[in-house]
Amino acid sequence: MKKVLALILAIASVFSLANFSASAEDAAENTVVITRGDIDFVFEAGVSEDLMNSFIHSVETECDGCEDAATYGLMCTLFGHKLETSTAYTITHKASATAPRCLKRYYSVAACTRCDYTEKELIRSEYISCC
Repeated sequence: MKKVLALILAIASVFSLANFSASAEDAAENTVVITRGDIDFVFEAGVSEDLMNSFIHSVETECDGCEDAATYGLMCTLFGHKLETSTAYTITHKASATAPRCLKRYYSVAACTRCDYTEKELIRSEYISCC
């Protein structure tokens, strides 16, 4: 009886490890990473280039109390923005002098496909060990 139980547990552990590694590969294939200086921008795979560029520009030019001047097209003025939404995160390397050194921030991102309007909302941030 003990041998049967040990065999069942061994088979179950092999299947659970195989399933875990397959999902990790899928997650790596479903992201796009863009590196600018000390910041990595990570997006979902189906995100458009315009949304990526708008988000990267809004993070790089971020300042407190500044209002972004966005040019609205005639279509946006009449009918409103046509927003493409996604989630993204950034990893700022060497953000802290002590471990954990890297700052990971999760954002909800929306960008208009007709004009240069972009909005981002910080969902959460955490320090991680990566460098």
